Amino acid sequence: MKKINTSGGLFSPRLKSARSHPHPLILLPAPVFILIVSLIILTGRILLHIKSHQIDDLPAYHLTHYLAPYLANDPNSTPPPVILLGRIIEPPEYFSKRVRLQLEVQKIILPRQNIMTHGIVQLSWQNPKTRCQFYDTVQATVNLRLPQDYKNPGGFSYSSYLAQRGIFAIGSIRTLSLYKEAKIIPWSKLILRTLYRFRTLASEQIEHSLPKTEASLLQAMLLGERHKVSGRIMELFSEAGTIHLVSISGFHLTALALALFFTLSGILRTLPSCLLEPLSCLIRPSRLAALLSIVLIVFYTIMTGGRTPTIRAAIMVSAYFLALLVERKKSFYRPLWLAALAILLWQPEALFRLDFQLTFLASAGIIFTFDYLSAYRSYPASLRYPASLGSHLSRILKHLAEYLFFSFTLSLVAFIMTSPLTAYAFNLISPIGILTNLAAIPLASGTLYAGFAGLILLPLWPALSRYLLRLAAFLTRLILSLSTTAASCTRGFCYLPSPPKMAIAAIYSGLILLAILLHLLRGKMASVRKRACLLIFLLLLAAFLIPLILLRLVGSKPLAPAAPAHKLLTATFLDVGRGDACVIKTAGGKYILIDGGGSYNHYEFDFGRRVVAPYLWHERAAHLDLVILSHPHPDHLNGLLFILKHFSVGQVWKTKERSNNREYSLFEEIIQRKKIPVRIMTEGEEVELDGVLFQILAAGNLPDLPKNIKNTKIAFREENNRSLVLKLCWRQVSFLFTGDIEARAEKHLLPLGDRLRSTLIKVPHHGSRSSSSLPFLHLVAPQVAIFSGRRYGRQQFPHPKIVDRYQKLGCLIYRTDRDGAITVETDGVECRFLTYAKVFENMAGYPSWLKISSDYSDYSQQSPTSD
Repeated sequence: MKKINTSGGLFSPRLKSARSHPHPLILLPAPVFILIVSLIILTGRILLHIKSHQIDDLPAYHLTHYLAPYLANDPNSTPPPVILLGRIIEPPEYFSKRVRLQLEVQKIILPRQNIMTHGIVQLSWQNPKTRCQFYDTVQATVNLRLPQDYKNPGGFSYSSYLAQRGIFAIGSIRTLSLYKEAKIIPWSKLILRTLYRFRTLASEQIEHSLPKTEASLLQAMLLGERHKVSGRIMELFSEAGTIHLVSISGFHLTALALALFFTLSGILRTLPSCLLEPLSCLIRPSRLAALLSIVLIVFYTIMTGGRTPTIRAAIMVSAYFLALLVERKKSFYRPLWLAALAILLWQPEALFRLDFQLTFLASAGIIFTFDYLSAYRSYPASLRYPASLGSHLSRILKHLAEYLFFSFTLSLVAFIMTSPLTAYAFNLISPIGILTNLAAIPLASGTLYAGFAGLILLPLWPALSRYLLRLAAFLTRLILSLSTTAASCTRGFCYLPSPPKMAIAAIYSGLILLAILLHLLRGKMASVRKRACLLIFLLLLAAFLIPLILLRLVGSKPLAPAAPAHKLLTATFLDVGRGDACVIKTAGGKYILIDGGGSYNHYEFDFGRRVVAPYLWHERAAHLDLVILSHPHPDHLNGLLFILKHFSVGQVWKTKERSNNREYSLFEEIIQRKKIPVRIMTEGEEVELDGVLFQILAAGNLPDLPKNIKNTKIAFREENNRSLVLKLCWRQVSFLFTGDIEARAEKHLLPLGDRLRSTLIKVPHHGSRSSSSLPFLHLVAPQVAIFSGRRYGRQQFPHPKIVDRYQKLGCLIYRTDRDGAITVETDGVECRFLTYAKVFENMAGYPSWLKISSDYSDYSQQSPTSD
């Protein structure tokens, strides 16, 4: 057989001297590099400043100017439907029963005129009847509204997140139709449309072939569709420290790049000699495989959405393959800096985004450790390991020990580099992830290889493709089981308040000094094994000290600017949508939580994790002395599940009423597992806690309420009347918490007479028409009324007639849907009211003409003393 010469080619080196002097653009002098980085940081800050101040300067033809009259007046109002004509500018996100679209509006169609406009809206369509794809032009009849924020201290601003992407309105689609097919599509959009179409087909195949849970995980790991994974599973992966496996990042790109390179190299080398010989005269097969791998990696990055970690990994892999292509010395540092510079030159504001910071911190730590241990890997095996028999088993054990050593070290480094930022941004650190990833990463590698192979072979060999996808699903099931087991170890992770920014900066400064120290000691320590042992010791010490320091920092209270003349009692009514949640801090510093809000789809949005807990972390309240459940309805109960599970709780008060729903069973299970004392309250009880007197006025045992009701809807509604009604008294001020009682329960409270009189009332049942009867209000005689509610579909909370009823009684009105979180500070004589809506709106970044006005709600008001 004729030997083929593969040494020549277009990219073969001829002058070694050309490689001995790197190009100055590749190796920049340190001063020039520092100057470039400084300019990028300055540019990013300038762009952020300009962007935050240009929102009020949107062009006159922008969509928001037309919609402002409908959106700005009342968050509970229902704007009339409008017909929009526009183009879909992002791949549609399909859920089980709905689809989410981003529409670039071009025209508003009215009965008598068409208004040419511009702007982006985010639309949701329940039970879609038309299949849409990227770059389709559609005509839709929609109901638009402002994005809903839960305006509480420490909360996340969803409207600000959308505003940074140019989205100032969201809505629901009533009808939608394809307007027309574009006859001429720009080539760049055509490529994107083709790639997104392939992703949609692959996603549909996975969804139809596999169970729902495994399919959603595969769609996230292979195609970047994280929105398919349920919130509960995402929480499990976060607590187990394996959340990075669900998001396409460097691990996924590296696995795919290696598979592509070796597969393409093998295919090219098996070509017939009549094809391989002329091809080898132009380029070596290995170099051609590297070039083709770069192209495929770029297409895959675009197809999966082009998030910052994916772009970083794609640039690094491409740079590494380019080094192989031109036969330059391979280095991991240069691709890292190149990826950072490329992303920052494209988007300078990315420097201040969390995804950019996390991915580059983890990558820098892993590359430094890998480079530090590279001498250990290149050391002869006879010196790395003790002398032993040369059997195959001993060799396998040696390689297994080496894999475990490097895997554990790199997992340890990734945890050290990311834990301060995850503690600050997500209030979570997960040391258990160091061990979980030792098993999860090999399983994830097998999942990726089986999944990619199954998708590639789908049109060629359907039977084998289905087998490979089932194998990938089985491996994802193992990963999920592993993560569930790790998340069940409650001491393996910890939720905590956000540490101070200066503490985060100090920790990373210490890590930089540690890296410098290791670099200096590297040349002075001749023994490779001693260097490895020193590195492991320092990493273990850092992994132990960083969580300890973070917990110590958040456990200490910030210094107050000035001590008040006398202690205050505060009650904060949180904005939890249509539910109830109130956090009370006594004058002695004890925390009490009355209800926790919640949604009817608890696993889609957890109010405890997303709303109540961030406020408690903001207040650095790690321990709750008392948790009170008024009644087991989802909008009062479900938010308590996360709180009871992840906070220290002294005791729980509730009525004797129970519920058959799944969340209530979980509520009882958490209480039993954590051995939290439970007290069943009875009518007429009086309990004093830290100087605050609680009077139980009703405990759900009203005599003539129907029992054993067969109609589910009626039984569910009657649970409202079994709510716990309690009165909080402190000195001359009293608060009445009424749960969701309605007129029937209010009638049975009338014999209490003057015992009902209170300074402040939490309005019953969110201000519905079925509550707040006049005889009851005349006895309570409140001076302040707090409405906790929000419009939900056709249900109007609070109802305008009820608001008007309280106003006619001369009450000072506060509403969480307009005022956000409402804090009442009292010294026992006078009350001071603070609302958070104005502070929140200033951070949200909305145009001034879209901000909701609250003329009746000043930031600080005084109320008269109680009688």
